[in-house]
Amino acid sequence: MTITRPRLRVEDQLRHDVLVGVRKAEQGIVDTQPTEKQIDVLDMIRIFVAANGYPPSMRQIMDALGIQLSTVTYRLTELKRKGYVRWERGSSRTLALTGRVVGDPCEHCHGTGRAGGDDA
Repeated sequence: MTITRPRLRVEDQLRHDVLVGVRKAEQGIVDTQPTEKQIDVLDMIRIFVAANGYPPSMRQIMDALGIQLSTVTYRLTELKRKGYVRWERGSSRTLALTGRVVGDPCEHCHGTGRAGGDDA
């Protein structure tokens, strides 16, 4: 006999994943470095902003990387959780890079109050 749990709506699943990720980060058991695919999103955003002076839309990210909108949403949610972007769902062009550099320790995991890891 197989027990199946009810599926959450996409918004509820993303909210759940973010909460679980934050809890794991607080416990020091989650990697806060972006994946290769998340780095592709960050690079696309950096290039687009440098060329245009404003952030790309979700559709522009989707088209540039050849991925589905739900994948863009998931990757941006993860990048937000990891501290690389600021982004508000449902609002256009609210995407912004935070200035955190790949390889910097996560301020939330290291308790320094800022990325960089030193208290000086």
